[in-house]
Amino acid sequence: MIIKDLRNKINQLMNDAYKIVQQPAVSSEDRAKVDAMFSEVDQLEAQASQLERIEKWEADQRSIVVPPRPQPGTAGAGSEGSEEERKQLDRRAMLQYLQGGMGNVDADLRNRFRSFIGGNGEKRDLTTTTGAQLIPQLFYPLLIEAIKFYGPIMDLVTVRRTENNGAPMKYALDNDTANSISVLGEATTVSEVDSTFSGSLLSTDTATTGLIKISEQELADSYFDLDAWVRGRFGIRLGRGLENWITNGNASNVASLLTSATVAATAAGAGGTGQDGGNSIGYDDITAVYSYLDPGYEANATWMMTSKTRGFLMGVKDLYGRPLFIPNPSSGAFDMLLGRPVKLNQSLPQIGDSNKTVLYGDFSQGYLFRVDGDLAIKRLNERFADALEVGFIGYLRCGGVATDAGTHPVVVLQQAAS
Repeated sequence: MIIKDLRNKINQLMNDAYKIVQQPAVSSEDRAKVDAMFSEVDQLEAQASQLERIEKWEADQRSIVVPPRPQPGTAGAGSEGSEEERKQLDRRAMLQYLQGGMGNVDADLRNRFRSFIGGNGEKRDLTTTTGAQLIPQLFYPLLIEAIKFYGPIMDLVTVRRTENNGAPMKYALDNDTANSISVLGEATTVSEVDSTFSGSLLSTDTATTGLIKISEQELADSYFDLDAWVRGRFGIRLGRGLENWITNGNASNVASLLTSATVAATAAGAGGTGQDGGNSIGYDDITAVYSYLDPGYEANATWMMTSKTRGFLMGVKDLYGRPLFIPNPSSGAFDMLLGRPVKLNQSLPQIGDSNKTVLYGDFSQGYLFRVDGDLAIKRLNERFADALEVGFIGYLRCGGVATDAGTHPVVVLQQAAS
């Protein structure tokens, strides 16, 4: 099934589900049918995403032109030609390094590649712990797509890149909202009116993607795109993990956006009388959250929730029976709520007792995420040598902090306790 057909089927299922939940009376059988539709949509989304990644990979492969080995005095030997030619040389050197270490890298590429990794390959000594080293930071620009797909929150918060030194970074907050203007009388002096400043230090943690082992036989297969394979696996793990850390924190140097958000309204808990006879979110709850946010943040405000919470809100109506969610006539998707965009974050809690389920606000003003350097890759030649395998580990230094200067740029809807 081609991607277009998959997308059409997804839109059809979502519209069918929308029609069911908009009925005056929705039975438990109808809700079970809608849940089944959502499950099928999730499967189709995963299949479509896989096909899109494969199509992109095929397009990349078609666009790759292996540059001829440069002659002395030509582009590649010194100037390396255009930006695209330099990228091709980097990719070629990385692939050769992945397949066989520094000794497998062409002589004309070895010096430029060694400048990234700082040596001739992995060093190990049973009596020391200082032999390992970093591998080139060539992957980050390629990983950004995976981060967007698995962690849309990275597109919303403010991301600050620092230069791979790990030093604590000072950040400052300014709240001048209490100050305005006053009448200046004749022959009077002007009173001093200062802003309220606050701030702290933002440190980093080292996040790892875990270990990937590849057999020597697979490494020797020149038709296998190791660069794309390792990049894809580490990109998925990194994107999924960063989304969870930013949302829920990591009990260290990445603060929780969810915990720091200001509670704007409290919806019904298990003792409520919602559509499911228990935990519920009503029209008034959503409008309360919407109106709680300071209008200064509204122009860039975004809703954030899980797919199941969005599915529940598809059945919510206002006092006149009008649905809260209106399908986008262009895409068929339920991507707007009260005129503001909706983003899915599967790391948020589902509707349930005492859970914070719906975030709303300007996330770029409410959270600062620090990325210290690029994603680094370490190649382990000897650790798994007896099994004829080579290991790869990816890691990234990062930190995050909520940046609420006092006017609450991000607010949240919370369920009541039982």
